[in-house]
Amino acid sequence: DLFALYPKAAVIGFTATPVRYDGKGLGRYFDSMVNGPSVAELTADGYLVPAHVYRAPGGGPDLSQVAVSNGEYNKQQRAAAMNKAVLVGDIVEHWKQHGQGEPTVCFATDINHSKRIQEAFLAAGIRCEHADAKTPSRVRERLWEDLQDYRVPVVTSVGIISYGWNAPRVSVAIDAAP
Repeated sequence: DLFALYPKAAVIGFTATPVRYDGKGLGRYFDSMVNGPSVAELTADGYLVPAHVYRAPGGGPDLSQVAVSNGEYNKQQRAAAMNKAVLVGDIVEHWKQHGQGEPTVCFATDINHSKRIQEAFLAAGIRCEHADAKTPSRVRERLWEDLQDYRVPVVTSVGIISYGWNAPRVSVAIDAAP
């Protein structure tokens, strides 16, 4: 590995996500960790815009039967719990109340869920696009431009704009994935 090639090198790592999906720590690579400012501190200092969080009434999906491993829901069980007509329809109705008129990204549970949300927006007469890892990068880049310029009001996605994605003009995020 790279560390073995340069055994005397000083190594400094930067990450916004120090917890790995496999549950393994980063202690093999780093001796200590320095935490940066919290979201609340960054917001108070003017670096982040204050968030207004809305939640659908009724308590959301029933995840009581969804298994958890390494702090993450089982993907197939989570998808089945989330991809229900009443939940998908609520997304569109709540967006109309709280987000309409603002560029919006929607984070879905899986590709089927994302496409079902897209279909619900389209059925309501709202232009909506879907993007996932199989969407060609040039198409995704056009989508992000169209989203920020509000030519496409809503883009649903799965796992491609989770970490470190920056789109300053996008002001609404729908978290449809627990």
